[in-house]
Amino acid sequence: MNSLWVMLWALLGAAPAPQSPRLQQLAAVADSKQATESFWREVDTRGTPLIEAIPGKPNQVLMTFLWRAEDARDELNIGVVGVNKLSFENRVDQLARLGKSDVWYRSYEVEASARFQYFLTWPEGRTPDAHVLERYTLEHGPAYELFKDPRSAKSVRYELGDNTSSYAEGPDAPAESWLQPRTGVAKGSVTTFQSTSAILGNTQRDVSVYTPANYRNSGAGYPLLLVFDRVAYLQTLDVPGLLDNMIAARVIPPVVAVFVDNVDRSVELPCNPAFARFLIEELLPDLRGKYHLTRDGSRNVIAGASYGGLASTYIAHSYPETFGNVLSQSGSYWWHPNYEAEPEDQFARGWNYLPRQFVEGKKLPLRFYLDVGTWEGAGMLTPNRSFRDLLRAKGYDVNYREFVGAHTYLNWRATFPDALISLIGTQRHARQN
Repeated sequence: MNSLWVMLWALLGAAPAPQSPRLQQLAAVADSKQATESFWREVDTRGTPLIEAIPGKPNQVLMTFLWRAEDARDELNIGVVGVNKLSFENRVDQLARLGKSDVWYRSYEVEASARFQYFLTWPEGRTPDAHVLERYTLEHGPAYELFKDPRSAKSVRYELGDNTSSYAEGPDAPAESWLQPRTGVAKGSVTTFQSTSAILGNTQRDVSVYTPANYRNSGAGYPLLLVFDRVAYLQTLDVPGLLDNMIAARVIPPVVAVFVDNVDRSVELPCNPAFARFLIEELLPDLRGKYHLTRDGSRNVIAGASYGGLASTYIAHSYPETFGNVLSQSGSYWWHPNYEAEPEDQFARGWNYLPRQFVEGKKLPLRFYLDVGTWEGAGMLTPNRSFRDLLRAKGYDVNYREFVGAHTYLNWRATFPDALISLIGTQRHARQN
């Protein structure tokens, strides 16, 4: 093996002796091929990671990630990414070998309510036919290829494309009951068209529209749910499937949902008045000409994650008569107009740019759902918590939630149904009337 790789992996740090009771049991007989074959049959049946209780820690579990070595190249070359609080920290954790067996492992103590994406990884170019999901480079370090754990018990459609990635969850992770297909539920339909914007220089983008089962062009207009990051919300979150189930269960009213692509989300979504004008002056009139939509802004929701959460808040602040409900998932409230150009000390003073506008202006007819992951770090937690407190001090109706997970669509799909119920749920509507 190349000695450079050995040195690099050594610098990353070896895993300690196995904490896992199951691996401790196996370690005693790890030289027995029969014992390891039996172990891998068990793993193949149950899937990875191996999840075990921790005595005296009822809110934690021990998760052990596993790899079966197939040849000499596996030695010191397999790692795991994504279990270190942030989704993609600047770190790869190498797996350790159990004795001289073909079992390689890495264990973590994780909150029992956690849910998170993870990847296995090896150095770039290790094998030419690897099904690589993404390239990943350590700062000032080597490049890696990330790939799905072939034995993962769970997988999610990957938000960056048509691939799937591994994910893990503890026994107390929030239920995702609205995601599961239900018998007897009538399905809505999704159509996609191209929208052109003169305001944005005749840019073109795909827009997908969900209409509920039994959609009609008569009667009361439908509430509008407008969502950014079209592909991720259609694919990873499967919002059409969520809506079918929730509408059939009558926890929300029938809605028309619009999913908008972004030509350049880092330009269009962070508090961009021209992009807001495109939505209000070009896209929305077009939609009203095609679909039977309400003009009651208090029934409409604008939604997004990360920059999309920031954009949802900014657009509702600018046009509260159109969108009376903000659904922000891990909103990037740290953003301010000159954050890329300003030195770090000015960045620290400027991060409250959009929240400050709510404090300084008059109270608007808006309701909020905000969430953020406890694994996202202070850079996301502090601005979201601060914005929550500022809104409540101003008298706004705010439903705020923190989930145990990172900055990923996997986590946002679990909270999205609760967010809709809190903003436009039928019980809330009944109380108001």
